[in-house]
Amino acid sequence: MNIAFVNATFGWGGVKTWYLQFAERLAQRGNHVFVYGRQPEFIEAAKKRVGHGEQVSFGADLNPSAVRFFYNIFKKHDIDVVITNIGKDIATAGVAARLLKIPVVQRIGLPEDIPYRLKTRLLHAWIRPAFLCPCRFIAEGFIKSLPYIKAEDVHVVLNGKKASSVPLELHHPRRLVCTQQLEPDKGHDMLLRALSQVSEPFELHIWGKKYALQFLL
Repeated sequence: MNIAFVNATFGWGGVKTWYLQFAERLAQRGNHVFVYGRQPEFIEAAKKRVGHGEQVSFGADLNPSAVRFFYNIFKKHDIDVVITNIGKDIATAGVAARLLKIPVVQRIGLPEDIPYRLKTRLLHAWIRPAFLCPCRFIAEGFIKSLPYIKAEDVHVVLNGKKASSVPLELHHPRRLVCTQQLEPDKGHDMLLRALSQVSEPFELHIWGKKYALQFLL
């Protein structure tokens, strides 16, 4: 298959890591993978890991120039399926894919990733993407957040990790590590409240963009 991954976000987050891991595995299985995005670091990483990465200027939603670019590039590479994130990528690459009658998969990372808006509902009704969630909890929350979404269009593929061959070493006190963007919607407050109930001593290390926090509890 010829598979296009499109991501219009500026910063590096978990979804970009997922993109590259998923794309890499699909390439290893003999698929032809193409990666398009806006962040230079993401594009360079894609070139190294899957052999292709192209920087794109997306502009506004439904930007005719971006739609034309993706229309031509998808046609040129005979793309079979397009995988997008939740922003400008579906409003540009998703539109181009629909015009070419190419199936679109939209990756959902949180239950309420997509706000309920008329524009979004109309795009979903026209493009008719399948929705890919990394766990059942997110899938169920996503369906509740957008009442027009049909459950049969939402699918779960668990994030897989290659098992390490290195024996696990237990530290004393226990050492916990959390890696994600330091943003309010990531739920660090919930994590800290939960860990405050733990009676055993432990270390908590939180690593995020530009910051690293360490707690000894």
